[in-house]
Amino acid sequence: MRVVETTFAVMCCAVFLFSSHAVANELVLLEARRLPQACGEPLSCIPQSQLLVRNIAALDQRESREIMSFLNRISSIRGISDTHIDTLNTSKAVIAKRYHAPAKAEKLDLLRHHPGVYFDTEKLDQKEDTQSFGSYVKTQLGAAGVKFLSKEDWEETPGRPTLTLRYSARRESEGCIIPFSVSLSISEEAVLVRDASLKVSGTIWAATTRQNLANTNYTSTSALRETVDKFLTDWKMAHR
Repeated sequence: MRVVETTFAVMCCAVFLFSSHAVANELVLLEARRLPQACGEPLSCIPQSQLLVRNIAALDQRESREIMSFLNRISSIRGISDTHIDTLNTSKAVIAKRYHAPAKAEKLDLLRHHPGVYFDTEKLDQKEDTQSFGSYVKTQLGAAGVKFLSKEDWEETPGRPTLTLRYSARRESEGCIIPFSVSLSISEEAVLVRDASLKVSGTIWAATTRQNLANTNYTSTSALRETVDKFLTDWKMAHR
């Protein structure tokens, strides 16, 4: 057999699913992946490989030995450890084990390389007290490099990041004054470490600024600016 050299690398692996008897057929999972062309260290590029084919074959022991022997002969690297192959395993058990040990990400890490947010200003625009809030947020955050997604782009962005701005008006309750407040948050969809099939909505950044009752000149716009400034401080630190 003549082997033709190509410009890409293909990694093949075979896994025996089970064998009920010594003479019975064995179910074998056969998988082939293409490694990136510019890969200098093949083992390190396995997570970036592209799946070409994944089949299950029922083979007797003679056929299994022949296929395994052939794959071993044509391989450039043999005896790849499970630590490299495990990066391709997306079963819930493997994902849970992989992500249980690492520490939680730092607050600023969640803002680095951020793909952008969807920001619906319709409710803010409809109220007199907040009709200018949406445009202010877009102007300030946009100038700092925050990308605002269209509804269509948001649907296609993993996690569907959403920016939410809320204004709670000043009110009284049983003789007590409850100051107005402005809150800003970014939420995204996330999966649970213990079960990657369960998806939840989590907050990756949030801040709230309340009315300063001692300052009679303090307005809702003042609270908005303080809240936006808190975000911009973290955003700029994350992108230094």
